Amino acid sequence: MNLLTVLKNIFKNSEFELLNQNELYGFDIYLCKPKHKRCQIVFTIGLSNQPQQTPDKFTDFKFVELYFCLPEYWKIDKTHWSVTYINKVAQIPKKNSTWFGPGDTIPTANPPVNISDKIPFSYFMLVEPVLLDKEIKEIIIEDKKIKFFGILPLYKIEFNYKMRNSAKVLTAKFQYLKINEMVDEYRKSVVRKRILGLF
Repeated sequence: MNLLTVLKNIFKNSEFELLNQNELYGFDIYLCKPKHKRCQIVFTIGLSNQPQQTPDKFTDFKFVELYFCLPEYWKIDKTHWSVTYINKVAQIPKKNSTWFGPGDTIPTANPPVNISDKIPFSYFMLVEPVLLDKEIKEIIIEDKKIKFFGILPLYKIEFNYKMRNSAKVLTAKFQYLKINEMVDEYRKSVVRKRILGLF
């Protein structure tokens, strides 16, 4: 049984649509519209076909896939920014001979730019599922344990905070404020700007 079949069983009676095929790096990008979740999921299939070269203490993340969790009312097609960015991000491990783990951050570009004119995020952080934890936190197929990472957009100030403190500290802020992997274009920064002259 392949991963796509498993996901179709998990999200029963839901719509699935192939949006893009990245033949060079061996993965596809699909859209799922779950029947019983108020969201849409843009996700990869194929990254987990090959293991990541993880350090010994991170072997739980040898096989990974990525996803964006998006509002159900958005119109998603192959030209949507989520498809463009998940395609770019998913290439990184093979392209740069590296690996993905929880809390990893990636800029939207070099130098970083906002996702769009209306969405002022310029970084992404890989997070473990919260909203979709029961469905895709971990999927086991023939002794292969596949982890899904949500791609959470970040403000520059949040990225800087993470680099100064740690992904764990930033994640704790998200958890405290009940922020999960759902992309919210109106979300305010969880990091307050320091006001000069005030201590």
